[in-house]
Amino acid sequence: MKSILILTILVTGISNISAQIPLNLSFKEAVRIALDNNIGLKQERNNLKAIQADRISSYASLAPDIDAIGIAFRNDGNFFLAQTGEVVNTLSDNVYGSLDAGVTLFNGFSKISTIKRETHRFEAQINRINRREQDVIWNVAVQYLTILQDQEQVIIANENHVNQQVLYNQISTMFEIGSIAITDKYDQDFKVKNSELEVIRAENRLINDKALLAEMLMVDPATEFVLVEPGWDIKDISLEDYNMQELYDLALKNRKDLQSAIEDKQAAMQNIKVQKGLYFPTVAGFYSLSSRYSDQTVNRNFQEQFVVDNKAQQYGLRLSIPIFSGYRSRANVINAKMMHQNASLEVDNQEITIKTDVLRAYQNFRDVALAYQVSFVQFQAAQKSQETQNESYNLGISSLIELSQANNILVEAQTSLSRAKYALLFQKILMDYATGTLQFDHLLE
Repeated sequence: MKSILILTILVTGISNISAQIPLNLSFKEAVRIALDNNIGLKQERNNLKAIQADRISSYASLAPDIDAIGIAFRNDGNFFLAQTGEVVNTLSDNVYGSLDAGVTLFNGFSKISTIKRETHRFEAQINRINRREQDVIWNVAVQYLTILQDQEQVIIANENHVNQQVLYNQISTMFEIGSIAITDKYDQDFKVKNSELEVIRAENRLINDKALLAEMLMVDPATEFVLVEPGWDIKDISLEDYNMQELYDLALKNRKDLQSAIEDKQAAMQNIKVQKGLYFPTVAGFYSLSSRYSDQTVNRNFQEQFVVDNKAQQYGLRLSIPIFSGYRSRANVINAKMMHQNASLEVDNQEITIKTDVLRAYQNFRDVALAYQVSFVQFQAAQKSQETQNESYNLGISSLIELSQANNILVEAQTSLSRAKYALLFQKILMDYATGTLQFDHLLE
């Protein structure tokens, strides 16, 4: 018992230590977890199983329907004895069994149309799942980008806080020797406190955005993890040369939501044919093998009656001609046509949406690529300006206001460069998402 207690304490201690170690989470690993755990994606896959069952059933409907029937009953009253040709009024126990088969030979080709309809529905659902997977990757990419920016902002905020504190210490020393006024010390003290507040705010944003990512991944929000910056070459991404028309053609070819809408439209067309088939006569073939046993035939046992005497076969063709069904067939056809028209409208809408998505992705890439170049030059200028103002202030040439402005400009330049860098890193994913070519296997670590 004592050893078990010690082992439990050790395991608990190891677990607590492990829980305190942040988990390094790469982008591809985050996407993999999201694809495994996403509820919407699981529901779509479950829907695929149901549609696949309908598809298999549509093929199986071409085969005959076969039923085995067994009935045991007691008859109290008139009863016909087949062996003697008599009708007796008595209480009798009976057994009846039959094997029935029927196959539809013609029903306006409704079964063929049903097979085609279910096949299109199946293909549409596969495309819907593929697009949902791309949605998951895109959503994780956006949140991953946000957290990378948050992590960078925490670093920038801490560096700014340290710099402000160092400057405060310098000003305090200069005040003590009487070279500056006390107002400069108070002003810098405010900047130190304000920079500390910015650190807290940056850390809070990081925690909140991590919680949102954890929710996407369906993991415990309390899980400690640090996102690993992807090892992508930002120069290669910035030098990408996209052609608008080529991107649009690529999207029309690969966007799974468009392909899904087209398959839905084809399924709706086949459904019209299925419903129109109800207007046609139905021709079916049937076969039945039956037999029975009664305890009133005292001179013949069960096997003699059921296997020999009372065997009967029926087979033939059955013609059913629809004459009036309360306009149900007409209503079904009208509803099917409306569904087809709606599916056609959805295809048109998807084409417009795709063109809009590609245009926005193209423009965003151009804007972000240019913003990165501008931010990089701005950062270099701000860095040089801050160094100059710091030297001038130490020499008593410039004022504290000018130095503070230089520090603020540098922090803003660092922030802009950080955002532009990460936005550009993820432009390839956003472009692949817009063109429908985004795949998990092609993601880089």
